[in-house]
Amino acid sequence: MVDGIEERTHDVAAVVRIDIQTADGGRVAERYGLVFTPSFVIFDRQGHLVERLGRVDETTADRLRALAATP
Repeated sequence: MVDGIEERTHDVAAVVRIDIQTADGGRVAERYGLVFTPSFVIFDRQGHLVERLGRVDETTADRLRALAATP
């Protein structure tokens, strides 16, 4: 599912995969409150946290595209 989302949003978003089973990945998960996998943490171009998406389904790519279109 993440591959499909990445393919549908590659022109507007960068998808970075984090392995939460590693020490570094675990720290990232803790910092951003990630409980479910996969999860998405959305940042704007200035690096500010915009949204967390813990439920990933067919509408996730559409939501990412909508967020990317927001100034």
